[in-house]
Amino acid sequence: MDYINIFPTTLGTKTLNYIPDKYISKCKEYILNSPLEPLKDEKLNDFVTKDKSLLESQIFKNLKKDILYYSKKYTDHIGITVEDLQFGKSWAVIVNPNNNLNNYHSHKNSLISGCFYLTYGGDINFKSNFYQDLYYFTGPNNKKQTSQHYFPLNIEKKLLVLFPSNLVHAVSFNDKINRITIAFDIIPKGKFGPSNNETFFK
Repeated sequence: MDYINIFPTTLGTKTLNYIPDKYISKCKEYILNSPLEPLKDEKLNDFVTKDKSLLESQIFKNLKKDILYYSKKYTDHIGITVEDLQFGKSWAVIVNPNNNLNNYHSHKNSLISGCFYLTYGGDINFKSNFYQDLYYFTGPNNKKQTSQHYFPLNIEKKLLVLFPSNLVHAVSFNDKINRITIAFDIIPKGKFGPSNNETFFK
């Protein structure tokens, strides 16, 4: 029997090597000195910024423009009809070494989600909804099936990652330095959708 794999999910990645290391250090310092709250479990000592509009801060002015630029290229590539884009939320996450969040989730009420990594650290893991969408609860039973529905993306400093907001993802075991990430959700701005069913977002 022949088997045909269909309906792939496209990730967008770009390493922004043109950003100076000095600026990355300033961003990390700004985040570490910002008001923080526990991310999931206080015992894990991982944190998220209380500010959920982080990229609106003046220090991130140019980075914000860069992320929106590449996000528009990404939506054009995957065929999403959108006039323009804007941030819904943005925040920073600090995951300490030897922590494993195991927090598979997706981001509701947004179009595109993404991360910009100020450090390297544990992978970001993606998984499809294939097994969850089946009527019966089941899962992969061999490595080939697992690899088709689970994908670990190795991260590096200055890496920008973009993906559809409904894509389930999680942070893998972090066994290195403090993993500092700027995360964000992006929503449409202006006209959105095909001409026969347009919606307008302010």
